[in-house]
Amino acid sequence: MIRTVAHKGEFDAALKDAGNKLVVVAFTAEWNGPSHLMAPIFEELSGQHTKVVFLGVDVDQNLDIANACNVNSIPTFQMYKNEQKIDELYAVPKYRFNAAIEEHK
Repeated sequence: MIRTVAHKGEFDAALKDAGNKLVVVAFTAEWNGPSHLMAPIFEELSGQHTKVVFLGVDVDQNLDIANACNVNSIPTFQMYKNEQKIDELYAVPKYRFNAAIEEHK
């Protein structure tokens, strides 16, 4: 399940509440074609990795979160543990995305 984040406070709280669980964040935009291509993959992986927290951030609605996380490309997928960024991916094949999740969870 993907939780859509509405503001920076909610984003920070979600990272904190996750503790040592892996958190995967999708930074996307409605107008961005690759975001639409990656959406079903992100959805599928969220169903497969039920012990991982999946967050969605629309950069147009949450530019403050995107700026705080140094997002420079859309879509960007960042992975966090203990509130620290540990990895960053872009539009990658599903097997590479899955491998990164397996590596960090």
